[in-house]
Amino acid sequence: MRIALPNVLLLIALLHLTALFGAALQAEEDLGAMWGTAAAEEKYYKLVSVPIPDEVPLSAGSFDILPDGRLAVGTRKGDVYFVDGAFAEDPAPTYHLFASGQDEIFGLAYKDGDIYATQFAEVTKISDTDKDGVADRYETLNSDWGYEEFHEFAFGSKHDPEGNIWVVLGLTGSYHSRQLFRGWCLKITPDG
Repeated sequence: MRIALPNVLLLIALLHLTALFGAALQAEEDLGAMWGTAAAEEKYYKLVSVPIPDEVPLSAGSFDILPDGRLAVGTRKGDVYFVDGAFAEDPAPTYHLFASGQDEIFGLAYKDGDIYATQFAEVTKISDTDKDGVADRYETLNSDWGYEEFHEFAFGSKHDPEGNIWVVLGLTGSYHSRQLFRGWCLKITPDG
C-alpha cells in the first residue's frame, strides 16, 4: 500500500499532539506547583472530583442549580439529570433522570418549577405536572430558527430580569448557513 507524504506527516503530527495532550492531562494537577500559583489558586477555587456512575452517560452541555440545592445537568444526548450531593465536601452524588428525548442541550434554566432547555432546534419548557420527579410535559417555547448541519449548535442563557432567554445560534466552519438566523443572537420572550 502506498501512502501519500502529506498523510504520513498528518499522522505523525496527530500522534505527537496526542502524546503532548496525554502528558498535559497527567500533569494537570501539578500545574499550580509547577507555576508557583498553587497557594493563590486555593483562595479562589478548589478542584473537586465528582464521581459519575458508568451507567449515567453524562456528557454535560449545560447546568443550573435548583432552589433545593440540587444540580440540574443538560446533556449532549438530550437528557436532563438532577444530581443530589454534587456540592458536598466529599461528594458521593446520586443521579436522577428527569427528562430525555431532547437534542444537544446547551442551555438550561430553572424558573417557577419548570426547566427550560435550549437545544438544536428549539427552546423547550419541560414540566413535571404530576410531581412524581419525572418530566411529563414538553412544550416548545420557540422554534423559529432552523438548522441543517450537526455543528449548528444553539446556546441558551438563564432567564434575564424580564424572563427572557437569550439564544446564540452557531454557524458551521463555513461561516454561512441557508437557515434563518444562524450566527445571530435571539431574545426569546416568556410567551415565546
